[in-house]
Amino acid sequence: MTRLETLSKITSKIAALDDERMAVLAELLQSWSEPLVYPNLPSAEKAKIEAALDRLDRGEGRPAEDVFAALQECLTAAGA
Repeated sequence: MTRLETLSKITSKIAALDDERMAVLAELLQSWSEPLVYPNLPSAEKAKIEAALDRLDRGEGRPAEDVFAALQECLTAAGA
């Protein structure tokens, strides 16, 4: 699909969106127009991210439930 075809398809559907979906679409478009963070990071930071992704690929990550539980413990201990 070309860019023009895509724009035409989107334009034809916008009028049928309810307010909630229109708000979601506006938020999505706003987020897409913001500058990307990763390309502007220093090389050292990119290397840390890549290393972390490699560890996850090897199955060395922690389950999200464990991370959230640990964070909750820290917040509780801090009185938050």
